[in-house]
Amino acid sequence: NVTFINTPQITRLDLSSCGLTSLPNSILSLKLLQTLDLGGNQLSSLPRSFGTDLPSLNQLILNNNQFKGGLMLPPLMYVRELQMVNNSLESLDGVGSYK
Repeated sequence: NVTFINTPQITRLDLSSCGLTSLPNSILSLKLLQTLDLGGNQLSSLPRSFGTDLPSLNQLILNNNQFKGGLMLPPLMYVRELQMVNNSLESLDGVGSYK
C-alpha cells in the first residue's frame, strides 16, 4: 500500500516499476503534482476522477503497463504530454486536441 498523507507540495512523483496494479487513491490529493511517472507497472485503468482531481498535472507517463484494446481514459484536460509506449492499445478516447 502506497499512501501520500500530509504531502500536498509534491510536484513530481516517480512510481515507475513498483508493481502497481491500481493507482493509490491518495495520489488524487496531490493537487500540485505536475509530473507523474507510472511506467513499468501493471495498470490497466485510471480512476474516473483522475483528470479533474489533478489540475496541475501536465506530464503523465504510462509506458509499459497493461492498457489494452480501445482504452477510454478519463478526460485529461490538463495533461500536455502523455506517454503510453508498449501497451496493447487499438484506440484511445478521452484525449482531446489542444491548441
